[in-house]
Amino acid sequence: MNALFNVVVAAFVKADLITALNILWKGLLAVVIVVGLIMIATFVMNAISSKIAKSKEEKAKNEQNSDTKTDEN
Repeated sequence: MNALFNVVVAAFVKADLITALNILWKGLLAVVIVVGLIMIATFVMNAISSKIAKSKEEKAKNEQNSDTKTDEN
């Protein structure tokens, strides 16, 4: 049993664990940054598309009102 414990402990060298954790936090930070950028891009595109939709709605409404006014005259 003691020999098995020594093998398991030898597999986890402290320097290797520190190196692995260093790589881990960099990878997690990169994932968070990428997800944040995707969220920001989605928000901006949604804002732009809603402004375009409102503009088209107002334009159609104005054209409909102008058509109604010309029919009355």
